[in-house]
Amino acid sequence: MISKLIKFVILTRFSKPYLAFLGGVALLYTIPAVIAPHTNNDIGFLTFYKYYVTGTLTFLFIMSVLTGGLAVTESDRQYLFTLPLKKRDLVLALYVMQFIGFGISILFFYGWFLPYINIPAYLLLIDTILLSLFLTSLTILATFMDLKSRVIFSLILSLLNLLALLNIPISPVIAFIGSQFYDSLFLIFISLITITISISKLDKIEFELTRTIIRASSSIYSESKSFVGLKPIQSVYKLNYNTLFFQGRINLGGSTRYSTARIRMSRMIIFPLIFSLIYLIVAILNNKYMLSIQIAINIVLAYIIFGLSFATLSNERLWLSITSLPSYIYLKHLFISKMLSILTLISPFIIANFILYLIGNTSALISLIIEIAIFPSMSIIYTYLYSHASPIQVIEDITPNIQFNLRQLFIVLLSYSVLGIVIGAFYYIPFLILIIILINGFSLYIVLNKNISMNLVNRLVERGFV
Repeated sequence: MISKLIKFVILTRFSKPYLAFLGGVALLYTIPAVIAPHTNNDIGFLTFYKYYVTGTLTFLFIMSVLTGGLAVTESDRQYLFTLPLKKRDLVLALYVMQFIGFGISILFFYGWFLPYINIPAYLLLIDTILLSLFLTSLTILATFMDLKSRVIFSLILSLLNLLALLNIPISPVIAFIGSQFYDSLFLIFISLITITISISKLDKIEFELTRTIIRASSSIYSESKSFVGLKPIQSVYKLNYNTLFFQGRINLGGSTRYSTARIRMSRMIIFPLIFSLIYLIVAILNNKYMLSIQIAINIVLAYIIFGLSFATLSNERLWLSITSLPSYIYLKHLFISKMLSILTLISPFIIANFILYLIGNTSALISLIIEIAIFPSMSIIYTYLYSHASPIQVIEDITPNIQFNLRQLFIVLLSYSVLGIVIGAFYYIPFLILIIILINGFSLYIVLNKNISMNLVNRLVERGFV
């Protein structure tokens, strides 16, 4: 019975090609990690990896909490949860489904590093599985948190991760930086706690979901905005510049539901302010490996922008938007407002790099150029490409009926362009110039071309946007 239940739950969420692809990715990254000697002594690479994995896992933890949620559909509430099933079997099936949908996604972010890390293969596999279970549990717990609790919890996790940079062993990230078993103890400890709590939440899934839906419904009005007296274009900028949208499914290359979290810029800016200040202090005190650190930071920033771009249109109500303004004008100002929002979000790092350049750090100039001349325009391109590949409109519903399929993973392949763009720009100036010209030229073409906007609207309507 339990095997049939797990199969039913999985196949109602994921298509078979999607599952085959995830299995292939897991093997592609796991086999080289097992057979690799794990004796890399390249200090520059290891420094880059240390900051990259810290930044990436911090990003994953934040996104898991802010946009995480159960892949529970409306039909589950009306049918599956009413069946006379053993609670233990249902909990196990939901957790396995959640693990497939989210836990495996970490391989897309750092799986290609696994063969080059100086950690024994057996310990590396244990840590990776524990991390997957930890992130899976975070997405379950996030379902039952309000926005304020999510922000506070994600801030605490971020601060814990930063302790890894100081080699303090009370951080889940230290397991992927150290090389001894005791470095994994905190990850084991925190994973067991979150798994236990998340399972207890799943054990009361019907009650917890009902309470969450009531809380979400009652909170809609407390977060309402007033656009009285504003012209249509002014309203577009007020909403989209001051509010950041996170779309959980595509942002993380494998999250567990299609849902958006809307966070005011005034709240979200706290995170880049803290991290940019730490980055500035570290760079001033010790700039021996600053190039590796700057590459890692910019890759993480690019991933964040990559994720934010996909939520741009996910919460749009086309009937309201394109009746208030001509569609091409509306989309033009929507793209520009989001570009300015991205620029504001990363502005603390822009200021930090400008200060570093003034005091003689020449590589900070490359970071400065990338963050000003590439990242904002890149968000327009990613939004446009995603809208054509697999756009999803998120209605205000905690339990949507959506199956994840292989086509949606096209976005995961796009994410690898982030690595090539950032690393190539740092090491080859002609490439940096070429990328600036191409990205800004293409984004300008998207914004100014009326036919592009009309085709995009038609594409969204074809995919069920209302």
